[in-house]
Amino acid sequence: MSINTKKLSVQNEKLQQLVSKLENLYPEMVSIRRHLHQYPEISIKKSKHPTTLQNTTAR
Repeated sequence: MSINTKKLSVQNEKLQQLVSKLENLYPEMVSIRRHLHQYPEISIKKSKHPTTLQNTTAR
């Protein structure tokens, strides 16, 4: 996915930096979402999702 900043006429440099960071994070966010959907947890007792999210956000 790519966000076309030219089309939005973005003049703010900080906003452009944010968009760039989000574009770099996008593949990892998709990977996390796919992992969570691939291994759904329907019981409160099985709690691996918080650990998974904590491990990815610690990077």
